[in-house]
Amino acid sequence: MYDDLITMSIIGLSPGSQRLQTARLSDRLAALIEAQIDGGALTPGDRLPTEQQLASAHGGSRTVVREAVHQLRSQGLARPPDRKSVV
Repeated sequence: MYDDLITMSIIGLSPGSQRLQTARLSDRLAALIEAQIDGGALTPGDRLPTEQQLASAHGGSRTVVREAVHQLRSQGLARPPDRKSVV
């Protein structure tokens, strides 16, 4: 449903394409999550979905998700309490 629309906008690839640039996909995922924070969809204290859930929803690997979350942490937009990242 809505996640499918996000997947296509993040990945920007045709359905049959197999090549992804990991760094670029992580940048796009980080930007998407940042936009959700800026737009109020995620607020301070909200938990992010698990790595597995984000990877499945956005067509990347858990490594891509980790890189995106690392970017958010380095920007001060997320912190790691109790093994799960929150806004």
